Amino acid sequence: MMAEQGINKRKTEHIRLCLTDQVEGVNKSTGLEGISFIHNALPEIDFNKIDIKTSF
Repeated sequence: MMAEQGINKRKTEHIRLCLTDQVEGVNKSTGLEGISFIHNALPEIDFNKIDIKTSF
């Protein structure tokens, strides 16, 4: 319970800082500005046949 209260306090502080202070990165970039995706719908896909299993 104490850890949860600490997390909630920190989240509240983070939101307050974002609302009141200048926290936006200056001259920062994600590097994705030059990338665009072409929409390619897959209506013929049977999503029930997709296997998302993986092994490590």
